[in-house]
Amino acid sequence: MGQYRAGAALHDARHSSEGTSRAKGRARTVPPMQRMVMVLDCLENRKNYGAMAQKYAIAYHQIYRWVQRYLQDGWLGMNDRRGPADDPDSAGEWGKIAPAGEADAELWVAKCKGVPEALPAMLRRAGYSWMMIAKILFDLARM
Repeated sequence: MGQYRAGAALHDARHSSEGTSRAKGRARTVPPMQRMVMVLDCLENRKNYGAMAQKYAIAYHQIYRWVQRYLQDGWLGMNDRRGPADDPDSAGEWGKIAPAGEADAELWVAKCKGVPEALPAMLRRAGYSWMMIAKILFDLARM
Protein backbone atom coordinates (compact mmCIF):
# COMPACT_ATOMS: atom_id res chain seq x y z
CA MET A 1 0.00 0.00 0.00
CA GLY A 2 2.87 2.32 0.80
CA GLN A 3 4.41 1.73 -2.62
CA TYR A 4 1.12 2.61 -4.28
CA ARG A 5 0.82 5.88 -2.41
CA ALA A 6 4.44 6.72 -3.25
CA GLY A 7 3.63 6.40 -6.95
CA ALA A 8 5.70 3.27 -7.58
CA ALA A 9 4.46 0.91 -10.28
CA LEU A 10 2.83 -2.20 -8.93
CA HIS A 11 3.88 -5.55 -10.28
CA ASP A 12 1.49 -8.48 -10.55
CA ALA A 13 3.55 -11.69 -10.49
CA ARG A 14 0.61 -13.82 -11.61
CA HIS A 15 0.99 -12.69 -15.21
CA SER A 16 4.74 -12.95 -15.60
CA SER A 17 7.21 -15.75 -15.99
CA GLU A 18 9.53 -14.58 -13.21
CA GLY A 19 8.40 -17.28 -10.83
CA THR A 20 8.11 -20.13 -13.29
CA SER A 21 10.67 -22.85 -13.77
CA ARG A 22 11.23 -21.72 -17.36
CA ALA A 23 12.45 -18.35 -16.10
CA LYS A 24 14.95 -20.17 -13.88
CA GLY A 25 16.77 -21.63 -16.86
CA ARG A 26 14.77 -24.72 -17.74
CA ALA A 27 14.36 -25.23 -21.45
CA ARG A 28 10.85 -25.17 -22.85
CA THR A 29 11.12 -28.41 -24.80
CA VAL A 30 13.29 -31.47 -24.65
CA PRO A 31 14.86 -32.52 -27.97
CA PRO A 32 13.50 -35.80 -29.37
CA MET A 33 16.84 -37.62 -29.03
CA GLN A 34 17.03 -36.72 -25.35
CA ARG A 35 13.42 -37.85 -24.91
CA MET A 36 14.36 -41.17 -26.44
CA VAL A 37 17.21 -41.57 -23.94
CA MET A 38 14.83 -40.85 -21.06
CA VAL A 39 12.21 -43.28 -22.35
CA LEU A 40 14.67 -46.13 -22.92
CA ASP A 41 16.23 -45.51 -19.50
CA CYS A 42 12.76 -45.65 -17.95
CA LEU A 43 11.95 -48.91 -19.73
CA GLU A 44 15.30 -50.41 -18.67
CA ASN A 45 14.41 -49.52 -15.07
CA ARG A 46 11.03 -51.28 -15.24
CA LYS A 47 8.97 -48.12 -15.81
CA ASN A 48 10.07 -46.41 -12.61
CA TYR A 49 8.60 -43.06 -13.63
CA GLY A 50 9.25 -41.36 -10.30
CA ALA A 51 12.96 -42.16 -10.31
CA MET A 52 13.31 -41.03 -13.92
CA ALA A 53 11.45 -37.79 -13.20
CA GLN A 54 13.91 -37.04 -10.42
CA LYS A 55 16.96 -38.19 -12.40
CA TYR A 56 16.17 -35.99 -15.41
CA ALA A 57 14.41 -33.15 -13.49
CA ILE A 58 11.17 -33.43 -15.44
CA ALA A 59 7.56 -33.95 -14.40
CA TYR A 60 6.32 -37.46 -13.63
CA HIS A 61 3.40 -37.11 -16.06
CA GLN A 62 5.77 -36.02 -18.83
CA ILE A 63 7.98 -39.12 -18.71
CA TYR A 64 4.85 -41.26 -18.35
CA ARG A 65 3.35 -39.67 -21.48
CA TRP A 66 6.56 -40.13 -23.50
CA VAL A 67 6.82 -43.81 -22.52
CA GLN A 68 3.20 -44.41 -23.48
CA ARG A 69 3.72 -42.71 -26.86
CA TYR A 70 6.86 -44.78 -27.44
CA LEU A 71 5.02 -48.00 -26.62
CA GLN A 72 2.18 -47.02 -28.95
CA ASP A 73 4.00 -45.33 -31.86
CA GLY A 74 7.65 -46.34 -31.48
CA TRP A 75 10.34 -43.73 -31.97
CA LEU A 76 7.99 -41.63 -34.10
CA GLY A 77 6.04 -40.95 -30.90
CA MET A 78 8.93 -38.79 -29.67
CA ASN A 79 7.67 -35.98 -31.91
CA ASP A 80 5.58 -33.55 -29.88
CA ARG A 81 3.32 -32.98 -32.92
CA ARG A 82 3.33 -29.20 -32.58
CA GLY A 83 4.07 -26.93 -35.49
CA PRO A 84 3.92 -27.65 -39.21
CA ALA A 85 4.26 -31.23 -40.38
CA ASP A 86 7.40 -32.34 -42.18
CA ASP A 87 7.39 -32.93 -45.90
CA PRO A 88 6.07 -36.39 -46.73
CA ASP A 89 9.12 -37.37 -48.82
CA SER A 90 11.45 -38.14 -45.91
CA ALA A 91 11.59 -41.80 -47.06
CA GLY A 92 13.08 -40.70 -50.38
CA GLU A 93 15.66 -38.58 -48.60
CA TRP A 94 16.61 -41.51 -46.34
CA GLY A 95 16.96 -43.75 -49.38
CA LYS A 96 19.64 -41.45 -50.77
CA ILE A 97 21.86 -41.53 -47.68
CA ALA A 98 21.02 -44.92 -46.15
CA PRO A 99 24.05 -47.08 -45.30
CA ALA A 100 24.56 -50.22 -47.37
CA GLY A 101 25.01 -52.76 -44.57
CA GLU A 102 25.30 -53.27 -40.83
CA ALA A 103 29.00 -52.31 -40.69
CA ASP A 104 28.37 -49.13 -42.69
CA ALA A 105 25.39 -48.31 -40.51
CA GLU A 106 27.48 -48.67 -37.35
CA LEU A 107 30.06 -46.26 -38.78
CA TRP A 108 27.29 -43.88 -39.87
CA VAL A 109 25.85 -43.87 -36.34
CA ALA A 110 29.29 -43.24 -34.83
CA LYS A 111 29.77 -40.21 -37.10
CA CYS A 112 26.37 -38.66 -36.30
CA LYS A 113 26.65 -35.35 -34.54
CA GLY A 114 24.32 -34.24 -31.77
CA VAL A 115 23.45 -37.77 -30.66
CA PRO A 116 23.50 -38.35 -26.89
CA GLU A 117 26.37 -40.69 -26.07
CA ALA A 118 24.18 -43.32 -24.40
CA LEU A 119 21.50 -43.50 -27.11
CA PRO A 120 23.05 -45.99 -29.57
CA ALA A 121 23.95 -48.43 -26.78
CA MET A 122 20.44 -48.17 -25.32
CA LEU A 123 18.89 -48.84 -28.71
CA ARG A 124 21.15 -51.89 -29.17
CA ARG A 125 20.06 -53.22 -25.75
CA ALA A 126 16.45 -52.66 -26.86
CA GLY A 127 17.11 -55.06 -29.75
CA TYR A 128 17.47 -52.72 -32.73
CA SER A 129 19.93 -53.46 -35.55
CA TRP A 130 22.48 -50.84 -36.63
CA MET A 131 20.47 -50.20 -39.80
CA MET A 132 17.37 -49.49 -37.73
CA ILE A 133 19.33 -47.32 -35.28
CA ALA A 134 20.61 -45.24 -38.20
CA LYS A 135 17.02 -44.78 -39.46
CA ILE A 136 15.82 -43.85 -35.97
CA LEU A 137 18.56 -41.24 -35.56
CA PHE A 138 17.77 -39.84 -39.00
CA ASP A 139 14.07 -39.51 -38.10
CA LEU A 140 14.75 -38.04 -34.66
CA ALA A 141 17.12 -35.46 -36.14
CA ARG A 142 14.36 -34.31 -38.52
CA MET A 143 11.78 -33.83 -35.73
